[in-house]
Parts: sequence; C-alpha cells; structure tokens
Amino acid sequence: MSPRVAAHLGMGAASLVLVSSICFLHSRAAEAKFAMRAHPSERAPAFVLSDPSGTPVSLEACRGQNVVLCFSSISCPVSNDYRQRLAAFTSQYSADPRVAVLQINVGRGLPLPGLSTFPQAPGSRSDPARVAGPAPLLMDPNCDLAARYAVDTTPTFFVIDGQGVIRYRGSFDDNRNAAQVKSHYCHDALDEVLHDQAVVNPLTVPFGCTLKR
Repeated sequence: MSPRVAAHLGMGAASLVLVSSICFLHSRAAEAKFAMRAHPSERAPAFVLSDPSGTPVSLEACRGQNVVLCFSSISCPVSNDYRQRLAAFTSQYSADPRVAVLQINVGRGLPLPGLSTFPQAPGSRSDPARVAGPAPLLMDPNCDLAARYAVDTTPTFFVIDGQGVIRYRGSFDDNRNAAQVKSHYCHDALDEVLHDQAVVNPLTVPFGCTLKR
C-alpha cells in the first residue's frame, strides 16, 4: 500500500470517528433535553407568577388540589379559539374544591402590572377579564416559566395532581374546530385523576402556534 493511499485511509477513518463522536454527542444532548422536559410522572416545576393586578399566585398554594395549567397566548389565534372551551371547562369544575384551573399568558400581549401603555378598555382584545374568563389569569411575559415547562406551542395543557406530579401534558382535545372534537384529552385526564385512576393518554402532541422566545 502506497503512503498516499494509507494517508487517505487514515484521514477517512479519522473522519468517521469524528462524525460518530458528533452523532454520539448530539444523541446525548437530545437525551438530556428530553430528560429535562416536564413530562407525565415528573414533579411539576414550582412557580410564582402575578396576575394583571400584580397579585402573586403560586403553584404551592394549590397543593392538595388537582391543577389544570393552560399555557396560552393572546397573540395566538388557536389559543383564542380555545377561550370559550376553557371558560366552560373552568365553570364546570368551579364548585369542586379538588380542582384549580390556572391560565398562563405567555409573552407580552397583555398589560403588565403597573403599566398603562397597553389598551385596557373593558371588552377590548387585551382586557384581562375578557381573556381569562372564569380562569385565573397569570402572566409569563418573558416566557421563563414556559421554558421551565418546555412549552414550545400554545396552547399547551397540563394536569398536575395534588402531590404536585404531572399526570397529563398535551392538547386540550383533538380538534381546533369544537364541532369536530372526538377526544377530550384534558377533561378525561382530570376525571381519571379525580377517580384515582391511571391516565390512559398521559401525553399528546399540542397543536397551535409556535412559541417565539
């Protein structure tokens, strides 16, 4: 074998090792990212967020209750399509002390506490009362909590049990068009938790708007 051929073979082998190493590192990085995501059976990240008036609300304050957490965005048309469904869902469980529904607006589409630079006329697009409906509205203007929950699509829903463990993560149901819904994932998951049953579908893929941080 000539020295030139040997050199080429050596370079090829080195390149193969390098590519394999890169692929291995990429795979490990993907595994690490997947492991850090807030998935069913994992403990829900704690948080304290403010409502539009500046009042702090914490997940810890809901300990003992089953919490339905909705990450939404007023700038997302899909989130807005689910506003009435979330309001009806919240009203359905409003008399049940075992359940708390919290809506988190991700991004700066709503007025921040102490600021009056956003339109806040009653009934306007950014009126917090209109956006929230009966569900308490909390704000994550810098997407910090969304990042901790690894939320990259709005709306995304979580069901967290009374011990602070995530039991469901994903979409509210299976169709943006309410008239065509066949599977009520979030509703079913909450009922299963309330009846001390295993959640049949603990993880679904949310659909909507990609979150831009």
